Formats: sequence, C-alpha cells, structure tokens
Amino acid sequence: MHGRAYSIAIFLTYCAAMFFQACSNSKNTVATRSFHNVTARYNVVFEARESYRKGIENIEKNYNANYTEMLPVYKIDDEQSFELATSFMDACVEECGKNILKHSIVSKPKKKYSRYGMSGSDEAFYNKPEYCKWIDDTYLLMGKANYVTRDYDRAESAFQLGVSRFKLEPTKFEAQLWLAKTFWAEKNYTEALELLEKLTKDKRHPKKLDVDIHKVYAQIYISTSRYQAAIDELNEALTLIKKRKKNSRAWLLYILGDLNRLVGNYPESKKCYEQIIKLNPDYPMVFNSKINLATVFTPGSNTEYIRQQLEKLLKDERNKDYSDRIYYGLAEIDRKNNDLNSALLNYRKSARYSFNDDIQKAKSYLAAADIYFLKGEYLRAGEFYDSTMQYLPKSYSAYNEISLKAQNLSLLVKYIRQAERQDSLIRVAKMPPNERKKVIAKIIDDVINQEEAERIAKTNPYYQSSSDNNFGVEYTGQDGNPNFQGKWYLYNVTALNYGRQEFLKKWGTRKLEDNWRRKNKSVTTDVETLEEESKTENQDTPDNKNPEYYMKDLPLTDSAMKVCLNKEADAWFSVSDVYADKIGDIDKAIETLLNLNEKYPNHYLKAQAYYRLYKLYGQKGEFQLAQHVKAMLDSEFPQSGYSKILNDPNYEKNLALRKQRAEDLYNRAVEEFYAENFENAAEICEEGQKEYSDLQIAENFIYIQARCFGRIQKTDLMKQKLEYLLEKYPSTGLKEYAQNKLKALEGGEFETSKFSLDTDKKHLFFLAVKKNNQKLSEMNFKVLNFCATNGYSQLEVETKDFSSFKMFYVLDFEDKASAEVFLEKFKKENSQELLPEDDFRIVTVSSENFDLIIEDADIEAYYNFYLK
Repeated sequence: MHGRAYSIAIFLTYCAAMFFQACSNSKNTVATRSFHNVTARYNVVFEARESYRKGIENIEKNYNANYTEMLPVYKIDDEQSFELATSFMDACVEECGKNILKHSIVSKPKKKYSRYGMSGSDEAFYNKPEYCKWIDDTYLLMGKANYVTRDYDRAESAFQLGVSRFKLEPTKFEAQLWLAKTFWAEKNYTEALELLEKLTKDKRHPKKLDVDIHKVYAQIYISTSRYQAAIDELNEALTLIKKRKKNSRAWLLYILGDLNRLVGNYPESKKCYEQIIKLNPDYPMVFNSKINLATVFTPGSNTEYIRQQLEKLLKDERNKDYSDRIYYGLAEIDRKNNDLNSALLNYRKSARYSFNDDIQKAKSYLAAADIYFLKGEYLRAGEFYDSTMQYLPKSYSAYNEISLKAQNLSLLVKYIRQAERQDSLIRVAKMPPNERKKVIAKIIDDVINQEEAERIAKTNPYYQSSSDNNFGVEYTGQDGNPNFQGKWYLYNVTALNYGRQEFLKKWGTRKLEDNWRRKNKSVTTDVETLEEESKTENQDTPDNKNPEYYMKDLPLTDSAMKVCLNKEADAWFSVSDVYADKIGDIDKAIETLLNLNEKYPNHYLKAQAYYRLYKLYGQKGEFQLAQHVKAMLDSEFPQSGYSKILNDPNYEKNLALRKQRAEDLYNRAVEEFYAENFENAAEICEEGQKEYSDLQIAENFIYIQARCFGRIQKTDLMKQKLEYLLEKYPSTGLKEYAQNKLKALEGGEFETSKFSLDTDKKHLFFLAVKKNNQKLSEMNFKVLNFCATNGYSQLEVETKDFSSFKMFYVLDFEDKASAEVFLEKFKKENSQELLPEDDFRIVTVSSENFDLIIEDADIEAYYNFYLK
C-alpha cells in the first residue's frame, strides 16, 4: 500500500473508532456528551415535541365544549381530550423512552484535579445525576404526555423524577407545576396545594409559569367548591394573559362568568359574558354568552332588550340546533320576572327541542320541577324530577341531591296512588249494582276509544318525541287530600303518566317494535329465549275490556271492605310521613292527617294519627293545638300506648326495653331454627307469643313456630298456626309467605316420608329457581361457567321445567359427599346471586330420590326432606 493511501486508511479507521465510541452512552467524554446532546435534541426530542404539539393542536381544533356544564380550566382535562390526543401522546411517550434508553449518560467522567484538588465547578459537574442535557426535558415531556392520556401513575413518576433527580435544572419548576396538576387529577388536593405553595414561594421559579400556577389553584378550588377563591385566582391569571390571546382570555372569562353566577354575583357574571361578546371568539361561546346574559340580569336591567336579543337568535338559521338553549334563556327571564306559567311553557319548549343534549333536557325538566316543588305541587314536581333523572348524568354536581328528591317524591306518589286506588274501589263497591255496571261499561268504552286514538297517534312522525314530554299533562289527582272525590283511578291522567315514568326509569325511551328489550334484534340467544319464556309463561294477559277485570278487586263483602279501608288509611298515613320526614312540608302532613280523620272518623290508625299530630304541631311551635289533640287522644283512646307515652315519662323507655327483649328472644328462635333445633325454636316462639302478644313481633313468633312444626312433621299444628296468623293479623307483611306455606301443605309438599337417605349412592346437584325471579335467565350460564372453571367440565348440565320452578341439574357424582363439595363451592362463589333465598332451592339428591321428584313434580317436598 502506498504511503498516502495507508495514512488515509489509518485516519478513517481512527475516525470510525471515535464515532462508535461517541455513540456509546456507557462512556462519559466530551465526544460522547456532544454526540448525544446533538442527537437527542435534533432527532428524538424534536420528534417527541412535535407529537405532543400535534396532539394539543388536535384537541384545540376538535374540542367540542359543553356549555351546559362548567368548562374545564384546561381542555386537556376533559374526557373527550383522551380520544383526540391518544395516538399523538403514545408516539411522544415512545420517542421519550427511546431518548432515555439511547442517549442518557449516567456514568461519571474522569476527575479533573489541579494542584489544589478539584474546583467547585468541576466537583459540581462530576456529581451531576445526568450528563445529557435533554434528559430532564424528556422526563417532563413524557410526564405531560402520560397526563393527557390519563395515565396518572406514570405521569406522577416522571414528574417526581423531574423534581428530585433534576432539582438543579430549570425544568424542575415546571415539573412541580405538573405534579401539582397530577395530584389534583387524583383528587389529592392537600398535597397539590402544598406543592403549589412551595413553588410560589420559590422566587427562582420562571415568571412564565405564573398564569398556570393561578389556573391550577383555580382547578383545585373549583373541585373543592371554594368558588370565590377560584374566582380570585382566575382574575389574577387574566391580568397576566396578553390581550392578543383572545381565545385564552375568553375561555377563562366564560368560566369566571359561570362561577360568579354560581355564587350569586350576577353583576360580575354579566360583565364577563359581555366582555366575551366584545372579544368575539368562536361562535358557540359568543352564542352561549348571550344566552347566559338572560340568567344573570338584575332588577332594573332592560329585560325586554335581552328578550329581543334571544328571539333574534331564535330566528337565525345558524341557531337551529341551539333552540333548546334559547328557550331555556327565555324561561329564565320569565322565572325571574315571576311569570311562572310562561316560564313553564318555555321550559317545555326547551325540553322538546333538546334532541342531542341530554344535560340541557335534564336542566329544563329540573327547572320546571323546582317551580312545582316550591309551589307545593309535589305530584307534578315528582313527574318532572323523574324525567330529570332519565337524562341527568351521574357526574352532574348536584346529582345525588336531585336523585334523593326524586326518590322521595316517587315515594309520595306511590302512597297517594295506593290511597286513590282504595278510594275508587270503595266508592264503586258502594254503588247500586245497576249504577256500577254503567260506570264499568263507560270505562270499557273509553279504553277502546283510547286504544284507537293511540293507534292513530303512532302513525304520526312526531309521536316518539311528543311521548317523551310530560309537560302538557293536566293534574287531576288528590295530592294529599283524602277527601278528594275524583274519578275512577284508571281515569287519572297523572296516575297513568306515573306508570309511564316508571316504565321509562326501568327501560328508557324505547321505539315501538318487536323484541324491544333486546339491543341486537337480529340475534336471539338461548339465554334470551329462556328469559322471554320465564317472563311470559303462566302469565295471563289482563282483559281490560271484560267487566270482570274491574269487578275482581272490588270489596263487595264486609271483610273485604274493612281491608280496603285499612289499606287506604295506611296509605294516607304514609303520605303524611313522607311530607313531614322526607319533604319537610309540615303543613301538608298535618292537612293529610286531619282530612283522614274527617273522612274516616273510626279508622284503625286514629290514635296514632292523634299522636303524630301532637308531634307535628309541636314542631311548628303551635303548642295550644298540640294540647287540644292530646286531650282528644286521652278522651277517645285512654288505654292506647300513644296516650301512655304522652302521660307517662318512662313509658316510652320501658316500652323500648321490652321491645328489645322481644327482639332478642326472636333472634334466639331464628338461630335455633337455622341450627335445625326445631323443637327448641318452637318452645322459644311459644314463650314469645305469651309474653309479647301485644307487640307486633308476635306475628313473627307465630310464623317461625309454624315453620318449626312443618320441619318436625307436625303439619296439622303448622296449618293451625298459619291460619291463626292470617286471622289475627290480616294485614301482616308475612301474609304472602303464610299463604304460600298453606298451599304447599295442601299440595303435600311437607310429606317427606317417601324419600330415603342413601349417602353412598350416585348423586346429583340441582339448583331450582322460581320462574318469577329476574336472575332466572342467568342461572344456566352460572352453572355451566362454574363447571368449566372449577374442573367439572366432564359433567353434564341439564334443565327441567316445573310449574313454578325451573331446575338446572348436574350429573354424576359418585356419592353425596362429592356432590356436597360441589354445592358448597357453588354457593360460596355465587352467594350474592342466590338472593333472596326463598327464590332458590339448592340441594344434592340421590338418583332414586331424583326420580321421585320428577315423577311427582315435587321439589318442595324433597327440599324439606333435605333440610331435616
């Protein structure tokens, strides 16, 4: 090789060696640091920043602000931002990870010593945790990208690293700010505030962060309902934002307007909205600012001018999709001017035109509900609160409060409907037979006409939307007045509307079509078929065009009439309790009880009604009326417990102690029963009946004792006890259970002598589910899934229909013990699904006994044998 060529080869080899040495991040030299700094900055960090920038731009460009709720201080904190930026942020995180992996230099450089040792600057350089100057920026960027995608754990880790590891770098301060934001997102408000305070006090922090510091403070204060503090912070932030950034200023002004409106500072709120209109940002914000001006005007304002502006907006074709918001603004003007009828009309229009904005629809219903509630028209208010709850998201700030009010009013409606029904039955039953026939014939004619009208209405394209609106319903109900003499309860439009609301709460707005319960109309699974069968089998379709349909519940005997009267009194008493305890309207509660006493002077709850009136008058401070009621109680019911309570200071205390002893004794009886010590349980129940016959718990003792007799094959005694229970306590809550047990006795379901105990023979496991149980359709899957996941996939699962049960059974177990292992594991894994217990029969059974069950269709008899 020639000398020149040889020299060039040597030089190139040296350069290559230096290049590869520089590429390595395991060495720390001037060359490696220079290479990695340049490559990290202009390759990886540049790409990561571009991805982050494009993600933020995509949010700004496509973000659809929801002006019916409080706007977020930062758009990236809205849920929709996640979808808009995820792909960009993922790319950013990937680039950041690549940068840290390839370009981070943590190995120490060679120490530099002078004759006096290492200089301060050299020592500081040597002790650096990182020698690539772009790694701290990378961690900050990675944390921000993870924050935008809601990966708060990774974001927090990145920011914590930026604060602790790079505490001498300028990026530390921004990392602190973002860490505070992350604490806020994780609802860790205390730590967020502490970190912001620390950052604010550090005078070295860059002034460019001040705007965001105020904004993050505002975020925290809004989340903790400290609205005035949030207003102060946003006002500070506004003074620091340059005037040319009109969109940023408008965004904060809108939030300020909403916050000031929330705290009742309408002049400041109005000023904010007016400033937004002058800034003229995007049209939706200007439009909503004009709408909100209608909600914050103050006495003396030119309301007609505001109304004219809204009506002008209504005529603009661009605002067609915002009609609901405009009508809501008009309604707010009417409400503040105390023109409640016009307000309700405009709320109605707002709800009608809310096609795509459930929150606005909910707000319109809610505003109308509040008006009716304040007017004391609780049934109407209840309808509108129910409608509100159909559309109100759980994230709404006052969701729980509104939900509770809706539940309380639904309870009120429920009891009033019960009272109305009994009132109607009693009145129709008291009519002469000919007049009764005419009334029923008229009802049937009306039913036929109504069905025809509905059939015609369904051909109207607006039927679906109009059926969603209950604002036009006229109230015809009693609303807490027992003396109301209305029509037959099926004529009551409000009652029918209440039924519609109950349907909508369960199923939502449904199109009229076949298989309307299914999401996928084209696919019918076995489980769905099972569900349909379970819900339709043995159900008779009521014939509301047959006179017998209206006659069957009429109290045409003295005993039936007494039951109806008691049920109506119960319902009105419950209405009074709801008024007093749930709604807080003491006057309505008193009025209801007074009307009940006037309508039925001898009703069986009259002593209790006097006692309740005494308490209610005392709550109002009307002590003279309270004493008058007490005198009537003492005169008419001197031996009642209520009279004794008011006259004997210790009576209530002694009664409470006695009730506690009775309850303790009852709990002992129940424990003995479930421990299968039936003789002991029966004796305890006998003692309870003798000692506490005057307390309501006596009926529980009778029922448990009857069940004990059934388990020890004393079926005659069981029957006697059940019949005695129904005779002595006709309104008992145990009535249905007692009747079912009597039917079981008649059907021989307690005759267990035909079964034999064969523990060593082949056994089956079976689960029988009552056909009216809502979980019926799930149980076949539950059994199959349990077998598949617990090593029993080789066993067969089959089904069998009975009159009131559907059975799912598993074969074949070698003996009772192995079947019981399966049963216990299944019960443990599905404990919550197997409630209520009365709807399920879970047993193991020998093959011979199983054949007897199938032959006689007698599940209950074997169940009683199995429990012995």
